[in-house]
Amino acid sequence: AADLGIVEQTVKFHRARIMERMQARTLAELMHQTAGVAGPVQATPVPAQGRQAAQD
Repeated sequence: AADLGIVEQTVKFHRARIMERMQARTLAELMHQTAGVAGPVQATPVPAQGRQAAQD
């Protein structure tokens, strides 16, 4: 909140409104519901030490 120049209560108010609209009872439930909204995160696999990457 401080980084945004607003008080913590403002953040809590808006988060509560979003949770109400999304029908989420907990913050964890809200995060679960919105996890795929921006698309899945794609990580590049790193070969284990001592192994080489498979060649296509």
